[in-house]
Amino acid sequence: MAGKLVVDTDLLVGLGGRLRAVADEFHHAQRNADEIAGAIGHADTAAKMRTFASDWDDRREKMLDSIAAVADATKGVGGTFSNLDTDLGRSMRGEK
Repeated sequence: MAGKLVVDTDLLVGLGGRLRAVADEFHHAQRNADEIAGAIGHADTAAKMRTFASDWDDRREKMLDSIAAVADATKGVGGTFSNLDTDLGRSMRGEK
């Protein structure tokens, strides 16, 4: 019984790019929080925002590492399947 494998390589590569954008947002979260806190008129609220952003640095860093790894893997899988499809097509046509 023959099966069929369908892989949307464009989707995988695109998803990897979008995940990388999420990772970039996480990377700049502290800077963004500082900018927003500076725009808040109420000193107590601004201080609480800075404290919150600072307190979750460790967790954010772990999440950033995980998101970046998934982004790279997703793009890699998409690229690998795309290359495999191209190589198999060439092989079937007798090309090198």
